[in-house]
Amino acid sequence: MSGNKLTSRQCNESLCLGALLAVSLAVAVAVSNILPYYRADEYADWAMQLVRTGHIYDDFLPIGYPALLALGFKVLHSETGFTAVNILLSLVMLASAWFYLRLTGLSVKLTLLAVSLLSVYPDFSLSYNKTQDTNITAIALFAFMSFIIFLSRDKDRVGLSDLLVGLSLAFAGLIRPNMLVLVPVSWFFIYRSRLRFRLRRAVLQSLIAGLVYCAITVLVHGSMFFPRNGAYNLYSGYNPYTIEHLWNEEDSIYAALPAQHIPFTNNRDPSLDPIYRASAIAFIRHHPGTALHLDLLKFTTMMLPDFHVHPANTPAGGMKILTALAIPLWLIFAISGAPPRQYDPRLLVSSVLVAIILPFCLIISTQRFRIPLDFICWTDLGAIVLLRITSPVLPKTKESSAVAYTVHNPDHCPPIDS
Repeated sequence: MSGNKLTSRQCNESLCLGALLAVSLAVAVAVSNILPYYRADEYADWAMQLVRTGHIYDDFLPIGYPALLALGFKVLHSETGFTAVNILLSLVMLASAWFYLRLTGLSVKLTLLAVSLLSVYPDFSLSYNKTQDTNITAIALFAFMSFIIFLSRDKDRVGLSDLLVGLSLAFAGLIRPNMLVLVPVSWFFIYRSRLRFRLRRAVLQSLIAGLVYCAITVLVHGSMFFPRNGAYNLYSGYNPYTIEHLWNEEDSIYAALPAQHIPFTNNRDPSLDPIYRASAIAFIRHHPGTALHLDLLKFTTMMLPDFHVHPANTPAGGMKILTALAIPLWLIFAISGAPPRQYDPRLLVSSVLVAIILPFCLIISTQRFRIPLDFICWTDLGAIVLLRITSPVLPKTKESSAVAYTVHNPDHCPPIDS
């Protein structure tokens, strides 16, 4: 009898998620037919290179996203395939948010409400016709966090959870190499969750991530490689002209190289990499105070709303202000105390925020790097607010927390002790 009840609940959840994705697909197709097409050449050109030659020979940027764009082009035989890939990624992102919320213990009804509201999130709704890696970055982060939650429950054996975490780390690295900083985050949660075979699991996850990353790069690029943009970004973030170009640090290179009397025709030329690296390190060494000041300015720039396209006094500018409130509001609600859930994700979310934001502050930063983090914070903040609204007011005891959780999550056990 209980098995039939469980199957019925699973079917109900599948129907809810399926209906949400179907409606979201219809909306995405309609919106994509209205919005203009924006082609970011560095991704689109690499995708076309893969379509024509079978490989992406450039090694400046990661190949994960352009490889997916190439698959879309091969299926539809036009750049409409790029839009199709972006729409598919948006649906996967909503599904990943759904599974993340369910793993933390949110009920099906509240999860449906939260993800339905997030399905019309402006920065993602307006990106179907843009060849940018924002959506896929959010997927990588949600996948990593979901598998970390799964890992924390799989205490007694090395197995599926470790495979999934390793795959999510490889996927993140193929999208953005700086997201490999999530590897030590996974180690931290292996230790904190008091899992058995901790060292074995940390090594296994890292080995899986490394092997999958190498295999994909060999398949797409022809050989193992790590993107070269690290030195370029480091120099963009640490040169005498960076402060004049905080809204786009890469532009500072066009002033900094001539000032050093370095001739160039292509600022991404591989021969410039040693110069970028040495010049940036020299700048930090000789101007430590200025370097620290730049780090703080880059952090501030990343956190502020982007008013370059939409002024603050326009409706779109107001929306930029609202979306930029995601991280501060999440921090306020998380610190003030969150309603009980089967898994408390506050430490996990804050660890991911630090791990992603810090590298950008040390190289270059821009508001679009913050968008996936905004979406994660709005998702978890939605869960916190909905639980506060729907939870009964009970004395703050361990027993009352279990009761409050069970009342609104009858399909699950009481909260897991940390």
